[in-house]
Amino acid sequence: MTGTSSPVISGCTISDNDSYGVYGNSTSIPSISNTAFTDNGLYAVSLYPQSAGGLGPGNTASGNGTDGIALMTATITADSTWPNQDMPYIVIGNIKVYAASSPTLTIEPGVEVRFNGPYYLRFGSAPTSTGRLVAQGSQGSPIVFTSNAVTPARGDWYGLQFYYDAA
Repeated sequence: MTGTSSPVISGCTISDNDSYGVYGNSTSIPSISNTAFTDNGLYAVSLYPQSAGGLGPGNTASGNGTDGIALMTATITADSTWPNQDMPYIVIGNIKVYAASSPTLTIEPGVEVRFNGPYYLRFGSAPTSTGRLVAQGSQGSPIVFTSNAVTPARGDWYGLQFYYDAA
């Protein structure tokens, strides 16, 4: 998917390819629900972070190169949500959240965000370009931010960063 494409994928099985089950770049926002991603060569899904809001309920992953949703390097400039899925979000490049409109990234309870290297999730960039995080887990559905390493260690990722008036 490229540009502003917005396919609807529901009740499908996407399997046995050499790459990503679904790959979207730029501002494409797919609507994906009740879909099984199996035995794909790389990640089950790969999207820009602002496109993850199109992920609906019932998606599963098994037997892929990585059973997760790869989030590529990007700047989120409008309100976005990372909905809870049956697989983790895996950050594969730095993600920034900022604009003059102060966009909000909402991460739903139960989401696991893994960082696949020395990457960060940054809010705000300058006094006139801020961003906001809403991540309210619960005891039964915590939101987890961690390393994607097999054996996680201190320093695997660069954390959540808040600049200027970010919240």
